[in-house]
Amino acid sequence: MPEPLPLPTIPEAASPFAAEAFVPDDALAAWVRDTLIAEGAPLLNRDHAHLDAADLAFLWTQSPCRVRGKVVVGRAHLGEPQGSDDWLKGLKRDHLTRLFGRVPDFYIVLSTGFAMDRLREGDEGAVLALIEHELYHCAQDHVPGFPGIPRFTADGRPKWRMRPHDVEQFVGVTRRYGPQGPAERAMAEAAERGPTVARASYAGVCGTCAAAFL
Repeated sequence: MPEPLPLPTIPEAASPFAAEAFVPDDALAAWVRDTLIAEGAPLLNRDHAHLDAADLAFLWTQSPCRVRGKVVVGRAHLGEPQGSDDWLKGLKRDHLTRLFGRVPDFYIVLSTGFAMDRLREGDEGAVLALIEHELYHCAQDHVPGFPGIPRFTADGRPKWRMRPHDVEQFVGVTRRYGPQGPAERAMAEAAERGPTVARASYAGVCGTCAAAFL
């Protein structure tokens, strides 16, 4: 049985403009590695095996976020800034270093409110699914044209990238015409087979949080 998920950190006066709106959680990062990634982990998912070499960091926030009108409750980011603007990259590195003491390979932002609400409802699986969803976005890059060959930096470290969703489709199209491609068919097959992690395997994994907010 896995250890309980660390209690979400709740800033006292979080707002989009408050310095404490995004709070690092080293305990959650350790929990994720020990519970989902490391060899022998109680809820091991080998799809995340590459992340054993990654520096993962987590932030809790109560700040609301909407993208294209949709509420966002979790988001994974590359730690190393991208693009050609040296000042913007420097600002991001400085901000991440102030938050974590370093620039991690990936950092994942999670909504405290979403986690609290799901735990009040007894839906621990939703919190775990959110965390794993964001982990799936964290991928090792591959050699261009050769998806099976991992890519490394000049100093021998894995080169990281953000991975898109497996399936991008409207529910209505699938409902009317069925799964249209290999990714959709694989998703439909996975849904038909049902979950591979039974509730008994993770029951109580978020018990500390649930007890605190009931």
